[in-house]
Amino acid sequence: MGNKYLTAAKNALGITVNDPEIDAALQDLVNAARADLRAGGIEEPTAAAPKGNAALYKRGVVLYVTAGFVDDATAARRAGDDYDRLKTSLALNGEFRGASGP
Repeated sequence: MGNKYLTAAKNALGITVNDPEIDAALQDLVNAARADLRAGGIEEPTAAAPKGNAALYKRGVVLYVTAGFVDDATAARRAGDDYDRLKTSLALNGEFRGASGP
């Protein structure tokens, strides 16, 4: 797998199989999550970022993937709502704003 976000998403979803189709679908969602965060002015934390920032960013990616992947409408809606709240919080946090941020 190699991708820390793909691995985190699979762990959160309880996916233990290595299925190329599932991995591709999840990777598409990971890429979309990162693009959505970037579009919101939220930059991926660097190694020099304060402790905890990487975990918050990764949680955002996992919530986005969960919202887009699970079949249960209630769980998907809950993950989507949680993602939206976290994204708003990160966007307001100066530590996550890059040169393209608000």
